[in-house]
Amino acid sequence: MKRMMALILACACLTGCSTTATLSPQEEYLNAWYEETDFSGTETIAELYEAALQEDTLVVYSITTRIYDVVESFQAEYPGLTVEIYDTRAQDLLVTLQEAYDNEDWFCDIVICSDDNGQQSTELAAIKMVNKYVPVDIEPYILPQCNDVLLNFVIEAEQLFYNPTVYDSCPIDNWWALTEPEWEGKIYMNSPLRSHPAYATVHAVIERSDEMAELYEAYFGEPLDIPEGSCAGEIFWEMLVANGLQFTTSSNELVEIIGGDVPTNDGMAFMISSKIRRSSIGLDVTPAYGVAPCDGVYSANSISIAGGSDSTATAKLFIRWLLGETDGTGEGLEAYQTDGTWSVRTDVTSQSEMELDEIEFWDNDKETVLAMEDEVLAFWATLQTE
Repeated sequence: MKRMMALILACACLTGCSTTATLSPQEEYLNAWYEETDFSGTETIAELYEAALQEDTLVVYSITTRIYDVVESFQAEYPGLTVEIYDTRAQDLLVTLQEAYDNEDWFCDIVICSDDNGQQSTELAAIKMVNKYVPVDIEPYILPQCNDVLLNFVIEAEQLFYNPTVYDSCPIDNWWALTEPEWEGKIYMNSPLRSHPAYATVHAVIERSDEMAELYEAYFGEPLDIPEGSCAGEIFWEMLVANGLQFTTSSNELVEIIGGDVPTNDGMAFMISSKIRRSSIGLDVTPAYGVAPCDGVYSANSISIAGGSDSTATAKLFIRWLLGETDGTGEGLEAYQTDGTWSVRTDVTSQSEMELDEIEFWDNDKETVLAMEDEVLAFWATLQTE
């Protein structure tokens, strides 16, 4: 395909096509690649498998380790196909994609990442660095909000958790309570400088400062004194950090801190909801539902075909497999059917304690998140250094 696109681009240059005169070489290449790639979603499994057998190893960059289970069943289902996984953080993944784009190095085939900072849907998709592919036989079962610019395959949330063996019920009913002396040094979260869901939570609180101000008054019984140039959301984080908010490098670490039989298990932690599955190894955590201001901040993982992919047939088969095939019973979906996750399919029942429509999530607008990113990160840099 790359040789074919080179011919297309050469012809465009010879004819002096004015429509591409202002495009970068990368944009010209990806536009040609996109035109040569069928994104209709109408191919049959047999057609895709036949084509995939002629392709190279599928290279997947992923922020979720559960994808290894999907790969194992995928390769068993389709003998002759191989998948190579690169497990990485969202920030590092996006940097890797940008560097590859700058160097015109199209080594990635599948991108599995959250869009909590809005970069994928507002920037990368526009220049075809990430591309949505939805099989037509599966599309009718996908929730509309999960089939927009990107195709989400699992819904999660950044939520506040506690240990139910320590507390019979949630020990607070308002996030402002966490700024009280009794919680000093007992609140944990991933660094927002390294975690997209944690950053999305920081952003959500700041963007909804009016609501946070109302909740402050409801909790403390007096209006919040807000200095000029500040806001209630920023003050919440300032007070929480001043009260000893502790940062970790992974959600697994957070589960171990409050979920195990350890001295720190009387604390609370903001972390990604899917980690509740670690209760299977004796780590007891439960989300704090019904606590103001919300039950959590919405976070979904998407799957996209990377621009310039040379293994698009294999990529399409892999997307089908991950979505559970036509009827949603395919083995590829099983790894993401756990407590703390919600299905993007209307015909598949989630395994979580609460149904999606019963939960009060804050869902950030992606364009607003990206537009405010520099401002929020500059504020956060005053509170935390790496």
